[in-house]
Amino acid sequence: LQGEVTDIRPYGEGHINVTMLVTTDKKRYILQKMNTKVFPDADGLMGNVCGVTEHLRARGIETLEVIPTKDGKSYLRSDACYRVYAFIENTVTYQKVTDAKVFENSGRAFGEFQNYLAEFDAENNPYHRAYAGDVKKLDEHILPLRHRYAVDTVGSRHCWRRPVVGAENPLDDSSVNQIPQRKKRDTEKKTAHNLPSLSVDNKS
Repeated sequence: LQGEVTDIRPYGEGHINVTMLVTTDKKRYILQKMNTKVFPDADGLMGNVCGVTEHLRARGIETLEVIPTKDGKSYLRSDACYRVYAFIENTVTYQKVTDAKVFENSGRAFGEFQNYLAEFDAENNPYHRAYAGDVKKLDEHILPLRHRYAVDTVGSRHCWRRPVVGAENPLDDSSVNQIPQRKKRDTEKKTAHNLPSLSVDNKS
């Protein structure tokens, strides 16, 4: 790290890793204690991160900067696994989005990200399944499979859905209120969990 550390404090609202903001007299950094129960393959996980970020950086795209350890590794393994990123200044993270423009910008950014990865050398940078959970849940992060799951979900019928929703008789507020309370809470929880945290440049 550049400079002397002057402050360390919890940062963000993530629920997987333990994230801290480290401030020195020269720069700011993000320090994370990686959750190895969720991601037991720390080598594979950081291999994925470094492969993608190095590809983007080579194309002149602003991306995460992994700060290596003194022996050149992408993370430190001691009592736990720790990684450090350079803090990206002039950004804001949205945990809840109420402005449609933010959704539009995030969709555009995600599309650009996918295009940037179109030329990624996957043959020499194999993807590591570093996730410890259900393989199907992991596959939901792969765009074509995520799209297929979304189509399948929309086409399926759940117990709380109306059998028929006509074009001139859309699902109204009174129908939503008839959803069994337990199912409604479960649905809201799942929707909130699947919303990504969005980092948007303040200057955009």
